[in-house]
Amino acid sequence: MIRLYFELPGGTDAKKVTLADLQRTAREKFRPYEIDFVATKWWSAYMIGQRVAKSMVDQSGRIFLGGDACHTHSPKAGQGMNASLQDGYNLGWKLGAFLTGQAHESILDTYIQERHQYAQQLIDFDRYFANLFSSKAQADGHDTTPGEFNQAFIKAGVFTAGMAANYQDSGLVARTLSSQSLATKVVVGERLPSPQVVRMSDSKAFPLLKLLQSDGRWRIIVFPGNIEDENTSTRLNAVGRQLGSDQGLLKKFTPDSPVDSLFDTLVVFKGDRMKLEFDQVHDTFKPELHDMPITNLHKIFFDDESWNWGHGHAYKSLGIDSKHGCIVVTRPDQYVSAVVGLQECDKLTDWFTAFMSMRSENV
Repeated sequence: MIRLYFELPGGTDAKKVTLADLQRTAREKFRPYEIDFVATKWWSAYMIGQRVAKSMVDQSGRIFLGGDACHTHSPKAGQGMNASLQDGYNLGWKLGAFLTGQAHESILDTYIQERHQYAQQLIDFDRYFANLFSSKAQADGHDTTPGEFNQAFIKAGVFTAGMAANYQDSGLVARTLSSQSLATKVVVGERLPSPQVVRMSDSKAFPLLKLLQSDGRWRIIVFPGNIEDENTSTRLNAVGRQLGSDQGLLKKFTPDSPVDSLFDTLVVFKGDRMKLEFDQVHDTFKPELHDMPITNLHKIFFDDESWNWGHGHAYKSLGIDSKHGCIVVTRPDQYVSAVVGLQECDKLTDWFTAFMSMRSENV
């Protein structure tokens, strides 16, 4: 089965179009080649309307808009449902953080900023993409080349996959705090890439994003460097002490809750996982399970070769220098908030204080 898109003559009333009209138009466009239709499972005549609402919230600030209520466009980039789901996801985790006392109400303003920005970006692309299919472009003397179509389809795929959003600086995106050079392929404001890593405890391979479950928690992903470098363990233990102290990031906002109830820490070493023992890793990265006194050893990973799935080359894929390492902070929706040096945990604590609530022990 295939799907065909084509433009109907100007002035056509979409409500009066029939399947026979569409099949006849398709045959005309394929000439001198022939096409026949054995069966048609679905068809529609669609009047393209490209619109963006002025705001994603009403004047009261209590009614939010998402999906077709605030952005409509052509169906060509597959974004009707995909963009709408992302609107809901973006708003959903932020509402959850506010309603459970984790964050200030101001966190909801970032939904308006981020998704309205994306909606306008989508409409701008959709106008360009729809115009490539339009005879108007040829009438204006613009001869669309196969290469231009190819690049447009590649960009459309990025939109369809939900990977086109690049959120600008806000309360939840800390570009000015970040050192982008520490992880050149981890773009602050975009979704975290997902190279393969190998869990130390059982040598099981995972795509990195599979470890970031959609459970409302932030992720503090520490990349300490190569295990064969004698300074790596020293650097990681220093990070562990900073994060796990009484005034550190992990305990400051959850004084009466499990240490990883709001911030989930992961460690990704580079090198041979057989050269590390668990007692060499700081206890901050080995918390007890919530419901039983058992150490959780599932938070330590390696950029190493899997016996079954090959090598993920995570450090290379993410543009991280194993001599220096870094810390990557991701939001509950897997977008990158910050990239900082291993010695900059205090900066993260100060940054989170601006929008996180001390009431989070009530969660």
